[in-house]
Amino acid sequence: MNTKVLYVDDEPANLNALKRLFRDEPFDLVTDTSPIKALGRIDTLKPAVVISDQCMPEMQGTVFLRQVEYRHPDCVRIILTGQADLEAAIEAINEGHVFRYIQKPWNDDDLKAQVNAALEHRESIQCLRTMVDILVDEVMDNEKARQSMRRLASAVSRELSQPLMIVNGYIQLLQSHFKDEEIPRRYLANMFQQINRIDELTRKIQLIARAPADAA
Repeated sequence: MNTKVLYVDDEPANLNALKRLFRDEPFDLVTDTSPIKALGRIDTLKPAVVISDQCMPEMQGTVFLRQVEYRHPDCVRIILTGQADLEAAIEAINEGHVFRYIQKPWNDDDLKAQVNAALEHRESIQCLRTMVDILVDEVMDNEKARQSMRRLASAVSRELSQPLMIVNGYIQLLQSHFKDEEIPRRYLANMFQQINRIDELTRKIQLIARAPADAA
């Protein structure tokens, strides 16, 4: 399991604080004060998680993390941001560029938990990709496996549908409750948009489940 965590921040005091905080954690912390230099060695480092400050003179954290995503899309990205930069962090989450944002000053226990969650998320991505590759190979050569895949797709679709409907309903209730408050409305609208994306994925899974046997 890759446990390398890269932290980029132009303030050495913050880097030293995280070195102390993560001293006994089960991952390897690498730090850099320059996002440009970090990008120059990221192909060698191949970190599992990248943490970046948002406000840096060379490059904003959101811009830096987009570059990280382009080079290493499986790398899990976390941004540290002050209240003034919160809007940029939320936009980065909505666009899928970051996994989490953490407001400064951070809570030590929360930051530890978030980094460990990011490492677990990265491991889950890797395991899922391996499983998908194995399943695809089996499905291509085995009619029984194709039938099992269709049954699995049908079950997943059913399991997703009900919680999606419930969450969708709660979002609509909250939208009515906060209809006169701009910021909650915007957040809820973004949540609704993401729910619709998951719903679209569910419909695609349903098409796989309904595909005739000779279409596989």
